[in-house]
Amino acid sequence: LEDARALLREMCEGFRQKAEIRAACDGKPFCGGIEEDVVYVATPDLASRATLLIVGMRVTFKLYTDKKGVGGYDVIPCEDHVERMLDSIHQNLESEEGKSKALLPSSIFGCAENGFKGVLFVGECTHEFSVAAGRLCGVVPHAGHSEHPHTLEPQTWCSTELHWPTDAQPALMVQLAENLRLLRCSGVWCSEDIDAHRLGQTLTRAHSPCMKFDTIVWMMPYIRERQSRPSPDIAAIMHQYITAFLRSAAKVLACDGSVVVVINSVQCLHWKLHECQPGFEGGQFVPRVWWFDISKFEHHGYHCRFGNGRDRYVEEPEYCRLCDTVAIRWRIVSAPDSTATEHDITSVSEQDILTRRNILQTVSKDEPDAALNTEHRSELQQSLNEQDPPS
Repeated sequence: LEDARALLREMCEGFRQKAEIRAACDGKPFCGGIEEDVVYVATPDLASRATLLIVGMRVTFKLYTDKKGVGGYDVIPCEDHVERMLDSIHQNLESEEGKSKALLPSSIFGCAENGFKGVLFVGECTHEFSVAAGRLCGVVPHAGHSEHPHTLEPQTWCSTELHWPTDAQPALMVQLAENLRLLRCSGVWCSEDIDAHRLGQTLTRAHSPCMKFDTIVWMMPYIRERQSRPSPDIAAIMHQYITAFLRSAAKVLACDGSVVVVINSVQCLHWKLHECQPGFEGGQFVPRVWWFDISKFEHHGYHCRFGNGRDRYVEEPEYCRLCDTVAIRWRIVSAPDSTATEHDITSVSEQDILTRRNILQTVSKDEPDAALNTEHRSELQQSLNEQDPPS
């Protein structure tokens, strides 16, 4: 252990010296000016693929040494810290302000009293979200039951995906088969080969029973499998990706309809979706950001899956449970004016998201054990990369 501490001091001192040189250009001290020595860990060092690293997260880990210095592996988030994060997310949604800025399921899907909306679900890897939404609305039987209180009108809901799981993913295949059975028995049309960027063409080719929808929803959009994802450009790529989806959705959106994309709040800012207002012939999309309570759908069996291979070996991914989730809802305006870009008082603002992010990063601030500072790990990774690779 003493040898590791000596290596750690030497590694961090080297990083600080390099940071001092760079600070003359960018003004950034090493790891935000922290005086303690730090250990490098990153997402590949996590013991489980089901979770992720977040700034301020309390973790346990093992140490290794190599020519670069000291690093951590088998990183495990502390359960009490995760519970505090979940409590904070729940408290926000249950507060009066949180409730006023939350998008209700009935606003997306309709309800039995006022009629269910025509809904197109996009990017449904195993249709878990469609099933959970159906159970929440009472049109799909709950787990272990065969009956449901309400019935969809014909041609009301369509649940789609570009490519369903293959035989190489047996666990997902089993989920897919059962979910398709539940949905089809409940009157939901299901199909693969539906491209989010060519909705009109692919829905027509698949003989969709409906070509105009009140709501088009995409849970946790992702870049399709095997498509290049250069990490430095992911924000710009996803902004373009969602913009293309919106333009495609406009062609199958009913009058006064809306398009809903659900992601975590940090992605919303990073991808600049709150500023995404693509125009097209006949109008322009204007966004509004809402908090989204994903736990209501998890209660009915939903587990977020990206669908592009990152979580194919994960039974219960926790990516979204550890972040504030938002729904960006776009509506079409035919003649947007100067007020169209202004945030409504009931919308989730950029400042709301940043405030919530800071709260989640400091839920264990007063605890004596060290928390993970992932905010500066890219800087540390750059310093590591400048050294020789480990033997």
